[in-house]
Amino acid sequence: RRGRRSPRHQTSTRGAAAMPPDADPGDPPAPARRRHRAIALVGKTGTGKSSTGNAILRLGASSSSASSSASSASIGSPEEVFVSRRSAAGVTTECHVHRCDGGLSIPCDEDARREDDGEEDATTAMVTWWVIDTPGTCDDAAAEREGGVEANLVEIERCASLAPEGVDAFALVFSAAGRVTADELDAAEWLRHRFGPDAFDARTIVVFTHADVIAFEGASHFDAYLEGAPAALAKLLKRATPDRVILCDARAKPGSEDAARFKKSLRRALRCVVEGVGGAAAAATTAADVAAAAEARRVLSHTGSHTTALAW
Repeated sequence: RRGRRSPRHQTSTRGAAAMPPDADPGDPPAPARRRHRAIALVGKTGTGKSSTGNAILRLGASSSSASSSASSASIGSPEEVFVSRRSAAGVTTECHVHRCDGGLSIPCDEDARREDDGEEDATTAMVTWWVIDTPGTCDDAAAEREGGVEANLVEIERCASLAPEGVDAFALVFSAAGRVTADELDAAEWLRHRFGPDAFDARTIVVFTHADVIAFEGASHFDAYLEGAPAALAKLLKRATPDRVILCDARAKPGSEDAARFKKSLRRALRCVVEGVGGAAAAATTAADVAAAAEARRVLSHTGSHTTALAW
């Protein structure tokens, strides 16, 4: 029929990014919005990484775990996705990944910036977040297993290949119930160089667990706790900026004020990371980036320029 083009001559726009009204038709199309994002939990054994992962999964409607729903599992129950219990040795010995349905959708485009009031729009609802639990650092038991500390670090690196599109944020977990040790800070430096210092710094969210202890001692206690931080921790917190330093009470009940406060601060921190590395279409840290970081360490070791952290 006249005026109607044959389907084989029509150009498909499925999956293409919308062109801004003021864009030049000759400009290359904007990169497509990513559909999958991931947050990896890293840090010392016993700081509450797995518990924090369960708290994040409870923010959503459900988990993709075949055996349970994170939102319906009771705190501390065997149905929780990531195994978490008090133990003399690290409980998590390999990486585990689970999907968080809802809960973490964040407005991360320039035109969607606003005070986070918990509402979601159509663009953020299409993003699926994944949560990855990793083995702990500073674990004496890991040092005694085959491969030792190096095998443990390699397993932590594997988180970048487990995520569908790479890791967007690293939640570096410390416990506010005690002092941050020099070993923990050394381990954080190892992780920086395993994933690439620039990428790790830009994507790090610092999470202090046991927020209930801080609340019990008064709202101002956390500020005092941070003011007395050793130089290495102070430097790490400065790189993260205040918006990416948050408190987590992993035992907060779903729907409680504490859970709502954690959700809001986590969403704010993740939005800060996503915008800081280039927005909704920016690439995440992948296995290729980990390999590139390893090659950089190898080159530095051969030139004699490596630091103590690089040697580990």
